[in-house]
Amino acid sequence: MICLVGDVDGKEVEYFRLNQSLAPELIDTGSSIFKENTVYFKNESLVIRETRQMFTIDSILEAAGLEDEPFQIIKLDIQGSELNAIRGASRLLRRSPKSIIIVETSIVPYNAGGPSALEIQVEMENLGYVLADVVSVSRAKSKIYDFNIPIQADYFYINRDVFQWDGAGWGEVPAMCSKSSSMSVESLPSSST
Repeated sequence: MICLVGDVDGKEVEYFRLNQSLAPELIDTGSSIFKENTVYFKNESLVIRETRQMFTIDSILEAAGLEDEPFQIIKLDIQGSELNAIRGASRLLRRSPKSIIIVETSIVPYNAGGPSALEIQVEMENLGYVLADVVSVSRAKSKIYDFNIPIQADYFYINRDVFQWDGAGWGEVPAMCSKSSSMSVESLPSSST
């Protein structure tokens, strides 16, 4: 199933893609509701604009009969639409507290109007997820510097109520110590020796 995912079911949005018949040497990249800030998309003769409907991840999973299934890994790499997709996956995130969520995040304004890394991080923290790692950094040639600058990376998020940092790595929080538990450490029975 291929769908345009976002935060509102049935919403019509403008969608940008490259015309492969005019430039077959270009890879099919950058198709999005947020137009890429790249040389390819600055050439308007190569850009096709369409109106498409978006759907939430929650409704797509429901239509596929997967509305009750938790997921262990959720990977979002959708050309600037990651924040919209996260907002349309609230039920999935609630039923998958032990999931690792990997979000391709732009470090620079790669897609016009797309969210910043900070906007995505704030949204994830509001949903109870913390940034655990940054990997797969994509780089591009800088016009100013003699080195390639980071433009995008995969940000790994984990649920702060399920995992805790122990100084050496992330471990699962014991059930009696999670934030959702009403039991405090002081109220635990003491062991007798």
